[in-house]
Amino acid sequence: GRAAGVGPETETRTILYTLDSARVLDRRERIAAHERVQPKGGLDADAAWAAVEKAQAAVRDAVISVDGLALGEITHPHRSFGTLDLYQWIVFTATHEMRHILQIREIGAALKTAAPS
Repeated sequence: GRAAGVGPETETRTILYTLDSARVLDRRERIAAHERVQPKGGLDADAAWAAVEKAQAAVRDAVISVDGLALGEITHPHRSFGTLDLYQWIVFTATHEMRHILQIREIGAALKTAAPS
């Protein structure tokens, strides 16, 4: 953003409602990830958790590094949600993580009911 000449932020409204988070969280709608971001497998639970924590730290650091810039001026397309500005991408990232948490809970519940008593 700085390199592209994006100026300082002047917007004061919250970013929380700039994206249809309910659509992201709706597990009835299956959304296939692009092949380049699909898990490749081969990680044990500890390595997978470490990779998640590393990715979360990278996102957090990236958001902190652009604090004060007018992020609504920076856009990038999303396959399912159309063109999003950087604020919407931040909200999407957090909501997408919640979608995976819901998915993990569904899998856990299914395994619990399928387990022999």
